[in-house]
Amino acid sequence: MAIYLLRRLALTIPVIFGIVIVTFFLVQLIPGDAVSAMQGQLKMSAQQMEQMREALGLNDPLHVQLGRYLVRLAQGDLGRSLFGSQPVALLISANIGATFQLTIAGMLVAMLIGIPLGVFAAVRWGSFWDVAATVIAMLGVSVPAFWLGLMMIQLFAVTLGWLPITGDRGLLGLIMPAAALGLAEAAIITRLTRSTLLEILGMDYVRTARAKGLIERAVVWKHALRNALLPLLTMIGMQFGTLFGGAVIIENVFSRQGLGTLATQAVINRDFPVVQGCVMVAALLYVLVNLLVDVLYGVVDPRIRYG
Repeated sequence: MAIYLLRRLALTIPVIFGIVIVTFFLVQLIPGDAVSAMQGQLKMSAQQMEQMREALGLNDPLHVQLGRYLVRLAQGDLGRSLFGSQPVALLISANIGATFQLTIAGMLVAMLIGIPLGVFAAVRWGSFWDVAATVIAMLGVSVPAFWLGLMMIQLFAVTLGWLPITGDRGLLGLIMPAAALGLAEAAIITRLTRSTLLEILGMDYVRTARAKGLIERAVVWKHALRNALLPLLTMIGMQFGTLFGGAVIIENVFSRQGLGTLATQAVINRDFPVVQGCVMVAALLYVLVNLLVDVLYGVVDPRIRYG
């Protein structure tokens, strides 16, 4: 297991390096630059703008800018924001906690709804409840998270007044963003749980467990569901990255301060170091979560052994 973990950690290095390179060149495609975004606030002349570009190194060839960025990155320096000269690492550390909290809450919503609903639909296969669960799952996949968030604001905040409309207000302020973020993923988990469990419930060892006199609840939750967890773990690991990316939209809908709003504002301002730092941190988290999923395979299924 230790050798496997070291090998997987080593494989993450070229993945992160590739993401850094691709992100660097993609942000160069954004029209304009940070100096153009500053011009509206500072009212600079064309000569002053050119001097600022020279001072920030924006006039250097792309390969020179890339080399400078990679050298700083190798030293653990994510650079400084072109607006205010704050360290990018400091900006990210101040905002990532709120985004991580929202992502975890959205994943909990997806799992707490998706797994029981999928089990319920599989156990009652072919019944009205199975069809209803399938229809609900299809609707959940089809409805955009931002539209769902806006409808929640209209219903629970504006009409009923039960929850705060926007902003960070503790647990109450987290309910609607987490629900809007997690319900679409709950639909995906529901469909996967149902289809996987239907296949497992027809296997010989499940019939043997029933023949031994085990109650149906133990057969489903202890024996069948445990063997259905491997594809679920894979899906949850993949969906974590989707949720983390979806938090960018949800944070803007609910006016929550986090990594999503930081990245959005950085794109608007053409603040390339901040954009690159946000993307790199998000990619690193995605890789680490999938590494954790691989480790959990061995916990869920002891037959799995890594050489």
